[in-house]
Amino acid sequence: MVALEGSVSHVMMVNEKAAFGDEALPPYSVHDSVDAQHVARDPTWKRWLRKRFWIPTSVLVLLVVFGAIFGTVMGVKASKSSSHSYSPTPPAYSASTTYGWYPYPSPSSSTSPDSSILQPQKVPRDISLAAVSPDNLLFWDLREGSTLWKKEGSAGSWSIASDRKFLVAPVSILTGASSHIAVSVDASSGHIVYQFFREGKWDDWQRLEFDTRFERRPAVVSRVEGGVDVAGVTAAGHVWLISYDGSQWSEWTDLGHDITSEVSATSWGPDRLDVFGKRGKTVMHRSWTAASGWTQDWEDLGNPWESYYTDNDLSSAPLAVSWQEEGAQTGVLDVFMTRQGSEHKTLRNNQWSDWTTMYASHEGYEFPDTQSLVKGDGVDGRPFAHLVSRGTSNCIHYNVHNGTNWGFWDYLWCYEGSRTTDYPTQFMPTYLVNAGDGKVELVARDSEDNYIKLRIPGDGKEDLEWPGPKDLWENLGQPA
Repeated sequence: MVALEGSVSHVMMVNEKAAFGDEALPPYSVHDSVDAQHVARDPTWKRWLRKRFWIPTSVLVLLVVFGAIFGTVMGVKASKSSSHSYSPTPPAYSASTTYGWYPYPSPSSSTSPDSSILQPQKVPRDISLAAVSPDNLLFWDLREGSTLWKKEGSAGSWSIASDRKFLVAPVSILTGASSHIAVSVDASSGHIVYQFFREGKWDDWQRLEFDTRFERRPAVVSRVEGGVDVAGVTAAGHVWLISYDGSQWSEWTDLGHDITSEVSATSWGPDRLDVFGKRGKTVMHRSWTAASGWTQDWEDLGNPWESYYTDNDLSSAPLAVSWQEEGAQTGVLDVFMTRQGSEHKTLRNNQWSDWTTMYASHEGYEFPDTQSLVKGDGVDGRPFAHLVSRGTSNCIHYNVHNGTNWGFWDYLWCYEGSRTTDYPTQFMPTYLVNAGDGKVELVARDSEDNYIKLRIPGDGKEDLEWPGPKDLWENLGQPA
């Protein structure tokens, strides 16, 4: 409006000059015998005087009105464009609607910031696998150029999985007795992409249209048969969630902003969903129940290391797992983090414990974001959760939750190659998946950048000493 007002003032000055400066005055002189009073009473002079006054005045009024209307319109447009930079295009049905047996999480309002606030993530999310069954495994390896490679079974050969470019290796979960879903992020558009495994085969990759870019690996859970919940975070730290009921996708649900890490999600049953992330150094939590919907805002679970670490934040993104024992009214939820040491916090009987330090895996510390956590079945004494982590020993360590607490760490694999640095495994990822029937599959990379796989033996109760069960690992090579 400042520029507009300046233009109007300039027009006023120009019109004043035109009307009163350059225009010739009526033909009379101070030496004429006709005085000023006589001139004022002349009808011709009166008409000329009225024209000289009303014409420029009318022009000025029109200019002011036009300027006010133009400024208002432009101000509204500017306000809209600055408050929201996205334009979601969801299906024409509400996320709060309940479709049969699958209750969708209902929308939760918040305001999205414009700036990028995500903390750097140095450990790549470039390996993963899908376990259709213990004997039907699909391995993914994301390589240079955002190209995703796949290998069907240990005896298969590596081939390009799709012409699409991927930001992260897919996250795959079981959605039914014989159905799976794999979810990733398109590297070009930043959109969520997915493919189903149904009737014995994988479908083509499909994209969820939404006018925003996701920048981290999505969290994917299934609360009921055929159902899926997918949560992702944008560069601005804004968290969005979308649900699938077995036949159609819901609208996107807005979970809020200011989350600075990858998000984690877990569910202990059809009526419960929990989402975790970091806000700076603090762990944040938001939950949904069928009875109450989403909690009003993110819950602050604190900083596990607040009392004794004050330097730059080096903690991992939170990982979470939950389960509900048969006959129990509520479930158990455990959230885990590393920052040199390992800490966890448990929700039991709807009450949070304090942050608790776990046993050390070795004489050293853990590398943040090298961890992988997966739910167990807890059947016949088997673990309720499985956890792996890399540390300064340059080994992969393994721990299990027995339903009451975490145990001691075991060795699964140790780096034995040549070194150009003290910690060559510091930024090497791991990936766990529950393959069913109590079997858990682990994939990682070795010192030669080969893709390696281990079926974790037994029920997690064996004492596995250094350097781990080397003879049980399979070397799957690497894409050509």
